[in-house]
Amino acid sequence: MSFAEAVVATINRAPQYWRTANTTPSLQDLRGRIQLFRRFTGPDLYAYGINVTRWEDNPVEPFTIRTFRGVQLTIQDHYNPTSPVSLPSLITMKTDNVIALLDRASADQDATHWYINFTSVYEINYPYLVTPREAAIGGWFAFAWLPGINAKVYEYFKTHAEKKRYGIVVMDFPESPMPDLIAAVRFRV
Repeated sequence: MSFAEAVVATINRAPQYWRTANTTPSLQDLRGRIQLFRRFTGPDLYAYGINVTRWEDNPVEPFTIRTFRGVQLTIQDHYNPTSPVSLPSLITMKTDNVIALLDRASADQDATHWYINFTSVYEINYPYLVTPREAAIGGWFAFAWLPGINAKVYEYFKTHAEKKRYGIVVMDFPESPMPDLIAAVRFRV
């Protein structure tokens, strides 16, 4: 069975939990369901899920995908620097990337334009080895504790409560170090 066939079989076992249309859904369309973003190709998948096969891998800048059905997604997914950076620099770089797209999403009046913002990052370039957990919740560097990306994003949410929308924010370890981080990202009309 190919990957595409396995995905289709999984969806067909519980189709009530999935939305496989290739158009921008409303919140009502998604209540209790998962929207399929298809990053894979396969037989008979012309209209199965929103086609994001042009999703770039680890781009430095956010990118936008426009589908022929009018779906528009802007994605920030820079998860691994190309040259070695220390934990403090990695946390600052990724936090700046995340906040820039949060601000952009908030300023956009087009409710059909989706924003997907990943807070995930790691560093595997010698001499630095930073795990996703360490980057998310914080870690020790030069004998000092550094708060991670989650703490910085949490502060942004708390100090920008007037913002109307953030887009989709995908986080590593959102329960750490503060348990109310998820509550800070709340749906706004």
